[in-house]
Amino acid sequence: MNLRTVALMIVASFACAEPCAGGALQNVQQGNPQAQHVWHAHDASIAVPFEWHDGHVVIGVRINDSAPLRLAFDTGAGATVLFETQRTRGLRLQAERQIPIGGSAGVDLVNDAKLSLDGIDVTRLTILHVPLRNSPIFANDDEAYFDGAVGYDLLHRFVTEIDYVNQVIRFSKGPATVAADEAWRIVPIDVAGRVPVISVQLQGARARSESVRLLVDSGAPAYAYLNPDLTKRIAVPARNYLTRGRSFNGPYERVTARLAAFSLGGFEFPGLVTHFDRTDFKDLGRAVGLIGNGVLRNFDLIFDYRAGTLAMRRNARFDATSEADRSGIDLQPHRLGAIVRSVAADSTAAKLGLKPGDVVTDIDGRSLQSDTFDAVKELLSSDRQTLTVCWRSQNERSCEPLSLVDRL
Repeated sequence: MNLRTVALMIVASFACAEPCAGGALQNVQQGNPQAQHVWHAHDASIAVPFEWHDGHVVIGVRINDSAPLRLAFDTGAGATVLFETQRTRGLRLQAERQIPIGGSAGVDLVNDAKLSLDGIDVTRLTILHVPLRNSPIFANDDEAYFDGAVGYDLLHRFVTEIDYVNQVIRFSKGPATVAADEAWRIVPIDVAGRVPVISVQLQGARARSESVRLLVDSGAPAYAYLNPDLTKRIAVPARNYLTRGRSFNGPYERVTARLAAFSLGGFEFPGLVTHFDRTDFKDLGRAVGLIGNGVLRNFDLIFDYRAGTLAMRRNARFDATSEADRSGIDLQPHRLGAIVRSVAADSTAAKLGLKPGDVVTDIDGRSLQSDTFDAVKELLSSDRQTLTVCWRSQNERSCEPLSLVDRL
């Protein structure tokens, strides 16, 4: 999965500074084989509501009997991760040791953690804890809008359904029972790396096509992500725009463009907006990129890791079109609105004087808050010609009309 317009991606195959053997390190790399779970619910399934925040699926999870924390439900997370935030700081986690992960130093290994949902406890977990001083994602508490990510530690234990329309995740004890309905399509997934990998069909320029393997990542907010160095026939389209940022793998340059065609489980997405990234997506194991929530939210999804299958059907909000940013502003949630991460040099936003570190508070009269962030941010990709943007730069407040321009 990533923030800053890409997915916060926590993979299990992180780099080791020393031989990866024994203790907590081996435990987390192997997917917590010693962990146990207890099913407290009376029913065979439980429903956990989620909310959207910057394209992430956020659920309430307790760690070590804490108050509910905000964790991204991330199918791309091969290990459970906690960030140091105001909400997690009081947990008093006991770290066994520190290890590097990607391009970041000083990530803590925490043993014997307990993860709880209403009706489920998972105990004896080893989890990763990212101190704020070492985080490439959040610079301070004002930017830390969720507390971590959980994926494989739940997904491989239960059949898991994501209902994007009703914003509910259902965990079931038994095998998946998909009704004999032609609307459902059953697609094989490879979970050998503790993350689900699926085959998709891509078409690039000059009708060049390729079948590739992508990670199904509910922790990624956008539509799709590719490393063009790992594809044979799909190159970066000539019409594109560049975004710079920083993630767990260090600085990245991400080029956004449209694929001619994208086919997943037989469902077609023509002209799909795709992020091409050679640096941040270089260590994906069996995959060459990601499928994010921009695509996934069009479906009802049922993950069955034991059977190695993903069941998919169009939901009531299915929409094969995809929208690209038209503002040149890269925004991330902030306690006071949305912090500007980058501004395209040739954009009208740059001409207005918007710059990294500024905090946008309102767009077209709508305030940017936790429950409105996604809807308000979508205005920057709308077909509007002009929006009024209000922001704070140090101690000054400005409001100016911002022209939106097609960038693809």
